[in-house]
Order: sequence, then C-alpha cells, then structure tokens
Amino acid sequence: MNNLLTLKYQDDMPLLMEIRGKGSIRKRYKKDGWDVSVYYPTTKKMLFLRYDRQGERISSYDKALRVLMEVNTRIKEKIFDPALYQKVSRLRFDTAIIDWFEKHIERYSPKSRRDYRNRINKILIPKFQHNDIRELSSGMIDDFYHELLEQDKNPKTIDNILSVLKAFFRDMKVHGVEPPIFPEVSKSPEIARSWCDFETFISVVNEIPAQMDREFIITCRLEWLRPGECRALMWKDIDFENDVLIVQRAFSLTELKHTKTHRVAYKHLHSTVGGFLFPRRGLPDAFVFTRKGKSYSESWARKQWNEAAKKVEVKLCLYEATRHSAASEAASSHKSIYVIKECLGHESIEATQRYAKVDMEAKRSVMEGEKVVKIRRKN
Repeated sequence: MNNLLTLKYQDDMPLLMEIRGKGSIRKRYKKDGWDVSVYYPTTKKMLFLRYDRQGERISSYDKALRVLMEVNTRIKEKIFDPALYQKVSRLRFDTAIIDWFEKHIERYSPKSRRDYRNRINKILIPKFQHNDIRELSSGMIDDFYHELLEQDKNPKTIDNILSVLKAFFRDMKVHGVEPPIFPEVSKSPEIARSWCDFETFISVVNEIPAQMDREFIITCRLEWLRPGECRALMWKDIDFENDVLIVQRAFSLTELKHTKTHRVAYKHLHSTVGGFLFPRRGLPDAFVFTRKGKSYSESWARKQWNEAAKKVEVKLCLYEATRHSAASEAASSHKSIYVIKECLGHESIEATQRYAKVDMEAKRSVMEGEKVVKIRRKN
C-alpha cells in the first residue's frame, strides 16, 4: 500500500499526496491553493493543474482530490481536455469596457470620443459596473432599455446609448463572449417643434456686439450649415464670381476632418453672405472665420448666441435657430421636401421627414383657424 500512496503532513494538515500511476496533489509553498499533477498519455508529459473546470483556483485539499480523481476518470474515458482546466479571468464590465474604448479610440472623431466617454462613465458603468460581461443577458439589456424609456429619454438618445453597448459586444466576440440580443429602438423621426422665423432670428443677432460673431451665425442660418462646417470654411471654398460655396470639411472639437456625410456639398452662395464676406476675403488656405488669430470656436458662438437670445427672451439654442430653423421655415412655406433634403445634405429622405411634419403642423394651424360652417342636407 505504501508503494501506491504517499502522504506528508504538517500540523495534521496534508501537504502532499502521491498516488502511483494516478498523479499527485501538492500544497504550494507559502502560497494559497493547491496544485494537481497528472500524467497525460496523449502528450506523454506531466500536466500541472491549478484550476478546476469552472476556472476557479483549487483552494483546498478536498477540492484538489476531487479534481485529481475527475481528471483520471476523464483521461481513462478519453474525454479529457486540458483547456477546460485553465484560469478564466472574470471580465468585469467596468474594466473591460474602458480597456475596449481606449484600444479603439482612434475609430472615432473627437466629438464622438467625448460622447462615448460620457455615455460609458455616466450611464453604462454605473448600471453594469460589477457584472461579468459574459453574464449580461438579453433580459438584462431589455430591462435597461425600459429604464431608459421611463427616464423620458427620446429614441435617438436611447439608440446612441445602446449603440455603444453593441459596438462593445461586437468586439468582445474574440473573447468568446456571445453578444446579447438588443431590443429594437423606434427610429421614427422626431417632430421639429423648436424653431424661429428669420425676423426673430435677426432680432437676436442684432444683440450680438462683434461683427465676426454676427457674420458666423448668419452664415450658418442662410447657408444651412452645421457650426463645425462653417468653422472649417476656407476662402478657397467660396467662388464669389459664380456664387458657389463648397462644403468639404468640418471641425470636430479642435480636429479638422471630413464632413458628417463624407461628401462634398456645393451650395448657392447667398447674396447677403457674399455681401459681407467679399470685402474681407483673404488667402485661399486661410479660414473665413477666425478669433484671436485662430480658427473660430463653436463654444464661443454658442455663448454669444445664448447671451443675446436671453436679452430678447428667445429660448432656442444656436443649432435650432440656424440650420434647423432654416429648414423648418422652408417646410412651413410648403417648399418641396426633396429640395429641403438636398439643401440639408441628408443622405436619405427619412432624415428629412421631420420637416414634412412641420409643414403639416403649419397647414393644420391655418385650416383650424377657418370658420366652421354647418352644411345642410337637401331633402
């Protein structure tokens, strides 16, 4: 019997057990945990195991003995797989999503990086921080979706939040993580309610003290430009002779990039815009709008607009009062939705449909104002 089994004890605790032909279990010196060693005929080598089939550390003598017996049985039945006895690190959501974001940060524009970071740190991590990403089920994602709905977040905001999770799980497939099923978010366009006519717009602009600030904001409105596109305009983009304005780049925070649609847009140069830009035209590669010798700041424009709007009690942000209001005013004047689409530079008509609803609201307000007449039936 002694030739088959060897035991060593210290303070009545086993330190080593060897079973001839079966293997051994050993207490690691000055460390927690046990090691199991077995002879594996397939490789004709000894295997040293420190983890059970659940990927957890073998922490006790009894557990080590169970693993040794289990491994020998599976070897005998020729179903033993050493890969099942490896450490499986716990992929905690908070550390995993931060590592993922830092690894793939170059995919996104500076503004998108800021938005992604805010969604991760302020919404996703507080919700899922201690969860193992392999345990995030479709049901948990669905519950999270309904929580966002209860917070009265609009569909576009919810879709943006869930898109971060989708991108994250798409890249986690390399770790063997099966992505959960995400709920369908309604993408119906929102009704554009907040806008102002040109007269109201000018009443705000007249309260802005600096000429450069007024010109920038008026250009955004009359040329239907996003602030980032207007900031990126260079003098070589303006053809005064043919009244053409070319939009081929945009600022994302402080980084100059391609436009949102990745396309070059040719716009008609409005006579008002051409009138105040022509006298101060500069070098071809110089920016049209500058402040203190640098490219113009969108945050500065927003500040000037907000202060002026407060004076005349107009509750609209800069984007709503410029590009957004220009399209809304055109729709309320019954301009073709397809012409509005081209002026906005939308890739699909679906993105422009919100302005069609503005047109319907304008028609409804006119028709509801008509007198109601009772029509008598002829006998």
